Amino acid sequence: MRDIMDLLDDEHIIEAEPARSVRVKRRKIRLSAVAAAAAVCAALTALTAGAVVIYKNITSSPETFYDSQAEKILDSEGLLKHGETVSSEHFSVTLDSVLTDDYLCRVLMTVVPLDDSAKGIVRGAKDGSFFTVQAKDESGKYFKGNTDFRTLCADDESIAVSFNIYLDHKTKELLKDTGCRIELSGSYLKNAGFTVHPEKNLETRTAKTANGMTLYLSPIELVRVTDSYDPGNKDLRGFNFIWKEGGRERFLERLGITEKQDEINRAKSKWVDWEYVCVGKFINSGVNGGLGGGGIGLFTDYTPDGTLNDELGHTCAMTMDFGGLVDMNDIIGIEYGLETLMFEE
Repeated sequence: MRDIMDLLDDEHIIEAEPARSVRVKRRKIRLSAVAAAAAVCAALTALTAGAVVIYKNITSSPETFYDSQAEKILDSEGLLKHGETVSSEHFSVTLDSVLTDDYLCRVLMTVVPLDDSAKGIVRGAKDGSFFTVQAKDESGKYFKGNTDFRTLCADDESIAVSFNIYLDHKTKELLKDTGCRIELSGSYLKNAGFTVHPEKNLETRTAKTANGMTLYLSPIELVRVTDSYDPGNKDLRGFNFIWKEGGRERFLERLGITEKQDEINRAKSKWVDWEYVCVGKFINSGVNGGLGGGGIGLFTDYTPDGTLNDELGHTCAMTMDFGGLVDMNDIIGIEYGLETLMFEE
């Protein structure tokens, strides 16, 4: 297994950089949007240029970014969109799911070519570089915020897309009533998109450290919440979960990690669970091809005009995105530094 420190540089805890894989493209955009998600796109039928094109066994974005069981887990929580689709001349885009906790909204989508010409474009640009993803407010204007997106091509018939928006207080206020429109646009993909709302739909849990720090867990990230911004603090770079009976084994099976591989990894690293959730199923490939290893620092409470008010105080959330989708039913606590903490419901 490749050393996790090669995959996740120090600055990734503060602000994510592009993943180190030629098959993945991540772009940091200073635009705001709603996001977060995962879902299924099993069989798609589309009409283009008078011909009927049927694609089967398309790999959906949850399976591409997470694992083959991600759809089942999300569906059990009612988080799949089940085929909300828009089409351009050559491509179809399916909104798989919108996943939102208190600090991150993630939209997962699947792009499918509808003819042989489009399929050739996918083969030639496996990182999805022929389109970009942006967000607009209700007036149609791009708006500022901390967002990014990633694309990953699992096969020649689909491209998985993840669009993240990190939810500081100002962004939540901006989007709470109207949401925003997320659009995919490029030479071959014209303004295909969806209106989404950052409404919390993920189970979350918290735990308090001895020094008053709050650890916040959701299926898609771990967040350290403090009363000050400290970019030098790397506290999120080491932890192990406390699992329910059989929970860890189920998670490793989803990642394709054998018992023998786990023994070897545990001998190399004290914080092996951190590596597993951060890199996800790509841990055996030696590259971070998924959604983990990123994150950002953001302030969570602002005055009405969008500025910090030091007299009132403020909190800072330091986030770490997961590359593996965590089943909250299997985790009851966390080993963090020298402390063993149990999560509160």
